[in-house]
Amino acid sequence: MDSQTYRPAPMSVGLAVMSGIIVALGLVGLAAMPLLIEKGQGVIAIIVAMLWLVILVSWQARPKCYEIGRDSLVIVRSFPFIDVVIPLTDMHDARTARVGALMLWKIYGINGLFSNTGWFRSREFGKFFASITDGNKAVMLSNGKKYAISPKYPDEFVADLKHIINQV
Repeated sequence: MDSQTYRPAPMSVGLAVMSGIIVALGLVGLAAMPLLIEKGQGVIAIIVAMLWLVILVSWQARPKCYEIGRDSLVIVRSFPFIDVVIPLTDMHDARTARVGALMLWKIYGINGLFSNTGWFRSREFGKFFASITDGNKAVMLSNGKKYAISPKYPDEFVADLKHIINQV
């Protein structure tokens, strides 16, 4: 069987607003860069450059797609980030869930700029790796480790994944 590809859900409203505000701040800073340099405000120019670095890294870290193969699920991300490969052999739970942003404690990762990507902790799910764009369309996976992803059509994704898991 060839792999099946699933698009991530569009960004939630909150994530889109937060991302838009940060990108707008970056654009204002970029437009003001010549004036900042002329006025000797090099430190602020460096801060604007760092903001753009954060924006670009966050853009690259977001999930591009999710691919289900015969024996693994892959969270595909852009360079320089390595794709996350989740083996299906020990997968014992796949279900839709709502991952509320207020209930997440970030351990390590990006939270609120184009996606929630990295390691998080919540009361309901414990510690898990997330690569989600909309917490209301999350799919929780467990194979000893826990993962949260957000395909555009979570119910269809879970049904397809369970079908493949039953064949493994």
